[in-house]
Amino acid sequence: MVTAKPKELLAQGLLPQRQHERSAEQEKVEKQRQMPFHMHINLELLECVYLVSAMLLEIPYIAAHEFDARRRMIRLQNLLPTIAFIRGQSLVGPPESMREHVVAAAKAMRCGNWQACSNFIINKKMNTKVWDLFYEADGVREMLSKFIKEESLRTYLFTYSNVYSSISIPSLAEMFELPKSKVHCLISKMIINEELMASLDDPTETVEMHRSEPSRLQALSMQFTDKVTNLVDVNEKIFDMKQGNFFQRGNMGNRDRVFNRNQNNQNSNWGQQRRDNRNQRNRQNRNNQQQQQQQKELIIDEE
Repeated sequence: MVTAKPKELLAQGLLPQRQHERSAEQEKVEKQRQMPFHMHINLELLECVYLVSAMLLEIPYIAAHEFDARRRMIRLQNLLPTIAFIRGQSLVGPPESMREHVVAAAKAMRCGNWQACSNFIINKKMNTKVWDLFYEADGVREMLSKFIKEESLRTYLFTYSNVYSSISIPSLAEMFELPKSKVHCLISKMIINEELMASLDDPTETVEMHRSEPSRLQALSMQFTDKVTNLVDVNEKIFDMKQGNFFQRGNMGNRDRVFNRNQNNQNSNWGQQRRDNRNQRNRQNRNNQQQQQQQKELIIDEE
């Protein structure tokens, strides 16, 4: 994100253009539209806010849909390769840049460790680079810490719900340093939205897990079945497309044969009609001859 394009969109600078793409008058007008320097927004601050917001939104979603092949596109696409690379490393040093801090925080949140996540996001280095630039920076840090606790709780429940048969709400409140009412509210919202298959037992203040979510092996098997089904459908469509011309030619040949058969039937009917007409004319001729013969015999008898 820290490139020249956001600077141009925020009217904080101009992109270098080719010689003939922008005239002197256009460049002069665009420079007049630029924001004064004291009103510029720090681009590193902008990127940090975007990445932290995406982390708070997407890490719980990734935990809830870990094995879902049809999950939507997430906003941390540019950080996921870095997270996977760091996860595969045996020795990882402390984060230095702002992006490395966010990556480390996302990795800690993925495990439900809100304290490590908060320490990576809110520390002396990040305060100097980002958070101290806000108006009422202390309030921003408190709000951010509260959101990290809440989303870490949701991620923890998504990740480890299949391990528990029941879990105590006071234990969750103590673990994430949240009020019991807030924990109860978050779990109720997850149950209502059908994100967590569980039920609340108010007298004992526990969450009863239904364990209806598929295991890792079952989820991978279902995903494999979906992919094989899609592959079979695609192959059948390709096969039908390739065989369509052959069957079409066969149908055309059948139509030709049917047409020829009809023509032959018509010809045979026409020949039969000619024979019938000829036989009828012959019968009429014979009748006429017989009538003439009878008239001659009458004349002879009269004489």
